[in-house]
Amino acid sequence: MRACIICLFVVIGSLSASAQINIVQSSDIIDLVNQDKATNKAITKISGWSVQLLASNERSKVTDLKVLFLNTYSNIKVDWDYQAPYYKLKAGAFLTKREATRLLFQIRDNFPDAYVVRNNNIAPIDLL
Repeated sequence: MRACIICLFVVIGSLSASAQINIVQSSDIIDLVNQDKATNKAITKISGWSVQLLASNERSKVTDLKVLFLNTYSNIKVDWDYQAPYYKLKAGAFLTKREATRLLFQIRDNFPDAYVVRNNNIAPIDLL
């Protein structure tokens, strides 16, 4: 019995050791894959969702509210951007609207005018 088991392992081992798989790829395929990799590396911003706290044409209002938000929620990234003629203060960076809505409900008592917005300027490192 022991000899049969040893023979079986030797046969299986020799079968698997002799099998080879050769993959032949066209140079066109390799070029396309490399182009795709380069394109993906070039993407520095992605589309997602944030909570907009304020849109105002007065920069001082936006910076004051940013300080207030950071004092209350220091663990959530908040930043403003300028889209003429408004300064827009946005909090959080999420891939899904559901995640952004969750943040909205957390901050709604302190920021009742906040609402969820599409954000096309999110750095992947900022995602919560």
